[in-house]
Formats: sequence, C-alpha cells, structure tokens
Amino acid sequence: MEYHTFIDTQKDIHECLDCSRYCDIVDEDDYDSRENQKTTQKQRVFNHMVSFGGINRLQASNELGVLELSARICELQNDGVLINKERTSYYNRFGEKCTGTVYSVAKGQKVDTYA
Repeated sequence: MEYHTFIDTQKDIHECLDCSRYCDIVDEDDYDSRENQKTTQKQRVFNHMVSFGGINRLQASNELGVLELSARICELQNDGVLINKERTSYYNRFGEKCTGTVYSVAKGQKVDTYA
C-alpha cells in the first residue's frame, strides 16, 4: 500500500503533502496512526545530535528535512537544552576552503527531553 502524508482540510478530504494534490490513497485509520507518530523538526534535530554526536546544516537539510537549523537550535536552547557550537573548516567540491558550525548536545545534558 502506498502511503502519503495528509493535512485535514475538510471532513473526509485530505490535502496530500507528498504529491501536492487532494487524494485518498490512505484510509482514515492509517492516516490517524501516522499522524500520531510524527516528530517535530526540533525533536528530529535533538535526537540526531544525541544519536550521532552532532549535526551541521547540510546534514539537517539532507537527512532531516530541516532547512533552518539555527532556528531549531535556538528553540532547543530556549527550552533549556545546552548546545555546544564548534566551528569547523572543510573543502567543498570545488576545492575552496569553507567554514561551518557543528552543533552538539553538551555533555551531562539530560538526553530524554525530546525522545
């Protein structure tokens, strides 16, 4: 069965976020169970930092679908999560030297906050 992500727009009509149209590929029960399993971008960023030790902007975009990583980091900090920021240097595919930031959860931070 093909699964799509929906937003309720009216009773029994769902706007599909996967194919940008109105469709009914998934029945109501499947839709409700998938809706309850969704995590927020903030949760995904936090869980990635805990699981993999850190995250950068490219990872957030490619792996988590988070385009505004710095905004999610600010939200986590506002919630009391201690975040380390480390500036790193790397070379891009054109051989140019670039800098970026890797964010990680500070040691000693309670890690079940967004589990």
